Amino acid sequence: MKGKNMKGEYMKSENMEAGSIEIVGTEESSLESNIESSIENKNTELNNDKSYSILSTLLWMAFLALGVKGLIGVIAYTAFVLYGLEGDALENVFYQPIFMGLSGLVAALLSISLIKKACHVGGAEFPYKFLAIQPISMPILLKVLLVGAVFLAFEYLADSLLSIETQALLLTVKSLTHSPLDVLMLILGVCIIAPIVEEIVFRGLAYARFKNSRLGVTGAIIITSVFFTVVHTQYEFLVLVFIGVLAFLLGYVRYKTGNVLYCIALHMQMNIAATINLFFFV
Repeated sequence: MKGKNMKGEYMKSENMEAGSIEIVGTEESSLESNIESSIENKNTELNNDKSYSILSTLLWMAFLALGVKGLIGVIAYTAFVLYGLEGDALENVFYQPIFMGLSGLVAALLSISLIKKACHVGGAEFPYKFLAIQPISMPILLKVLLVGAVFLAFEYLADSLLSIETQALLLTVKSLTHSPLDVLMLILGVCIIAPIVEEIVFRGLAYARFKNSRLGVTGAIIITSVFFTVVHTQYEFLVLVFIGVLAFLLGYVRYKTGNVLYCIALHMQMNIAATINLFFFV
């Protein structure tokens, strides 16, 4: 009887030790997980607080905004010349909606790895946090779009009062748009891809790098807005004025919301409105 009790106590002690070991193991695993998470968060904070070179940021912004498309344009131009195109036919091919849509898509795909590299944020994942790509709030989105609607109203009023004519290149694009495929590719290139890529480059990457330099937030808004305006010098002066005001508005939205997706939404609103106006009211 006494032997049975001793055996029972031994088994009970063994079970308690096993349970204790399991609890300790779980606590150690949890502690390791917390340490890894803390290190990862700290690295993210250090990357976000990193000071970036103003010159290198300007070069990245210029290359991503102009260089990638320029390279595609040179390759396409060479191919079209070899194919036998010349004169107006060669010039107009770059305003073909299909070319605009496809070239924009290729430029966007090529820019993904370059944008990630320019962020200088460690890890294999895409730097969503650094670029301020975050979930959106519907009330804030509606407020941003309302501001966009007010801006459009003032722009159309000014166009009417100042008798600003529709730009020649826009009329060329309209004249070359014939089929449903043309319309689809124009929407893809102008209303979807362009706002996404431009905002990630200007209000995402460049803004974040300038903000984490000696320029700070104010400098980030000014430099990105001026450069954004310069990129659109294919338009006449008065149109450039409106583009410049829009650029500063986009910079302000980026600053106030801390989310580049609102800038993309506002930019899309502008391009969609311009496209509708071109095809239905001009």
